[in-house]
Order: sequence, then C-alpha cells, then structure tokens
Amino acid sequence: MTASPDSKMKILLAAKKMFAEQGFDATSVRQICEEAGVNLALVSYHFGGKENVFYAIFEQFFPLEKLDMLEQETLDPVQGLRLVVTQTLLFFDQEPELHRIMEREFSGLSPRAEKLTRFTFPVWHKVRAILEEGRRKELFQFDSLDYALLLVLSALIFPKKRSFLYRLNTEGPYPIDQIIHFTWQFVYGGLRAK
Repeated sequence: MTASPDSKMKILLAAKKMFAEQGFDATSVRQICEEAGVNLALVSYHFGGKENVFYAIFEQFFPLEKLDMLEQETLDPVQGLRLVVTQTLLFFDQEPELHRIMEREFSGLSPRAEKLTRFTFPVWHKVRAILEEGRRKELFQFDSLDYALLLVLSALIFPKKRSFLYRLNTEGPYPIDQIIHFTWQFVYGGLRAK
C-alpha cells in the first residue's frame, strides 16, 4: 500500500473533527476515513487503530512546547500566571475541537481521560507552582492552595465551555482578547494580588 504523505494528517484532522462533534465512542474508523477521503486501511497502517489516532491528535496539536517556553522564562509569579492565562485561552480559541474533545473525555471520566493527564497536568502543576510561589512571596493572598488552583482552572476552562448558562448572557460574544482581559481581571482580583 502506498500512502500519500498527507494522508496521516488528513486522518488526524478528520478524527479531531469527528471526535469533537460526536465523541470517541460514537465515531467509527469508517466515518473518519470517509471524512478524510482516505482508504480505510490507512488508519491501521499509520496508527494501528482508532485509540492510537485519538492520542496522536494530542501529540500533534497539544502545545506542550509553550510550557517549555514558560519554564525558560524568568518571570515573577504574576507575569507567569498571566502568561498561562493568556496562552491557555488562546489555545482553546485556536483549537476549539481539541478543547471539546478534552471536555467530553474529562467530564465523562472516559477510559482515555487518565492518559490525557499526560498533556494537561504539566500545565496545571505549573499553575499550582506559580500560585504557591506567589503566596510565598506575598504577591497573592488566599487561604487554600487547592481551592485557589481549582478556581483558577475553572476560570480558564469555563469561558469557552458550551453551556446552558450562556442563556443568561446579555452581552457579547466577546473576541478572544476581551475574554483574556476579563479572565485575567477576575483571577488577579480573586487572588487578592498586591
């Protein structure tokens, strides 16, 4: 079998779209290949099966290099947290399908959710370390590190989450730069930052 160089990427893009729309379990390999316009056998050839396609999507599109950039920067906790807020919200805006897949997997506690923590937990551990350092340096004031972390993560995840609560909105929709600004104001104010 000869596979075109872009058949692998076509499969990944089609699977990302289908998994976001229908979920992993409701999406068949046949549907992915039809969407991609490739031969059914190419999923096995490139990936060895549907579950491997799923993880390959995260390998390809999840921006772990951004975390490396954060590690290399010498930022104070306020700057570091602002960078994480900005980059996380930009990522969700630029990769809505990946964000939707993550929502589906984590909210349903799928069998794949644990493996996805390999991608998300380094970011969340970095947020925790930034909060801890900010409190130690008296730049942030909060009682519980665990709850501060959960509330910051909720502020990052919720703005792009599709929810019936959006029926309560009377303003917007907002462009991503406004969403980043509002989220940062809320997080920074909530930490009673000096």
